[in-house]
Amino acid sequence: MEEKNCDSWTVEYSIIVPVYNSSGIIPILVDKVITVMDYLKKPYEIILVEDCSPDNSWDAIKKICKQIPNIRGLRLSNNYGQWMATMAGIRESKGKLIITIDDDLEYDPQDIISLIECIQSSDFKLVFGIAPNKYLLQGKSNIFNDWRNKIVNFLLGKYVTDSFKIFKRELLFTRTNIFIPNIHFEAYINHTLHKKYVGYMNVNFHKRYSGNSSYNFFKKTKLIYKHSIEYHKNLPELSFLLLSIILITGICVSFLQENIVPFLITISFSLTLLLVLLLKYVASIYISSAQIPDYHVIEYL
Repeated sequence: MEEKNCDSWTVEYSIIVPVYNSSGIIPILVDKVITVMDYLKKPYEIILVEDCSPDNSWDAIKKICKQIPNIRGLRLSNNYGQWMATMAGIRESKGKLIITIDDDLEYDPQDIISLIECIQSSDFKLVFGIAPNKYLLQGKSNIFNDWRNKIVNFLLGKYVTDSFKIFKRELLFTRTNIFIPNIHFEAYINHTLHKKYVGYMNVNFHKRYSGNSSYNFFKKTKLIYKHSIEYHKNLPELSFLLLSIILITGICVSFLQENIVPFLITISFSLTLLLVLLLKYVASIYISSAQIPDYHVIEYL
């Protein structure tokens, strides 16, 4: 078997796949990605990051890595979530262009070619693959989810993002190959990359190959709350924005109902929220000062 040493050749593309509960899907996804990447005839690597999955995903990854030299595997010590699993893979990558794609075959690996062509023919540093029919194929409301995303993006001051994307290595690494971010990807680019360098492409979207996604509304809400402070450079900015929206809503409801109770309720809720944000801010400072890692890799292949 060829020695698994990516340092001996220049890696053009790195494909990062966070893996959770996908032991039956991963071999199929890898075959499809390999077909696409072999067509390009450029050196590439695939990095599979197992996020402490309860099924046999790690066994499936080990089997694939033994068979194919330019596929690597990382195993996380706990379930850190899709964002952190993706960041772990990015940090280990060697490619000039880095691509991230989910493990469930909802996004079509064939569209990797379109993303590559888009970023190579433009001044974009980052290109997202956007599926217009995504929520409909997932059996969800397009209108509800579109508005939810718009509200979240407004509150966090972020632009439209998605998990299927391609970006240039210099976005996250220095010239001496030092990994820069100390926060998750979306928050980092929100602070460092002008919108004119961000592109979007419509891509295909399919129903999940098998099983159901564990990435539900509760998990998404928890994830947004966990990382919300990272989108704002200071606590007052975030607090003022949230509290203003809540108080204005309370005033309007009280005025329409000619009742002061809704306003008093919003005041109480605002004070509670302010306390929660303050505690969250203090906790983030402690975690940073204590150098508690966002994730930990316990096994490499």
